[in-house]
Amino acid sequence: MRLSGCWIALLLSCGAVQAAVTWAPIDAHGTVQGTGDPGLPAGATLLLSADTPGPKGFIGAITSLDAADLRAREVELSGSIDVIDGRGGAALWLRADGHAGPLAFRTTEDRPVLLEGDAQSRTLRLRVPAAATSLKLGITLQSAGVVRAD
Repeated sequence: MRLSGCWIALLLSCGAVQAAVTWAPIDAHGTVQGTGDPGLPAGATLLLSADTPGPKGFIGAITSLDAADLRAREVELSGSIDVIDGRGGAALWLRADGHAGPLAFRTTEDRPVLLEGDAQSRTLRLRVPAAATSLKLGITLQSAGVVRAD
């Protein structure tokens, strides 16, 4: 999974340094194993799993990035999604938050990746509002199961 566009340009041209990326399960449900950084060219790899769906009927993984250098810019999140086990569809998502809560949100939920096929690429774009303080991103699976994103 990789966040690109102006983010990479900012890292290279402005010398911005992102703190270590920490992945967590949404609603503290399931297990998340993540490596790498979605803000760097090599991207991140994420494995999400749970034996039961979470309290909202899905499982998910989340990380948060500082949005200070991304305000009023468009960012792109792309990744290869592979549903290893599960009946639901998997999707990438990206959200800009401000002090009072969410400001903008995009997801690939309308184009879910299902168990029946091979890994599939998904991309989404989001213009980060000027009031954004953080950029949240991750993956969801609309059932219990195992999903991998690169």
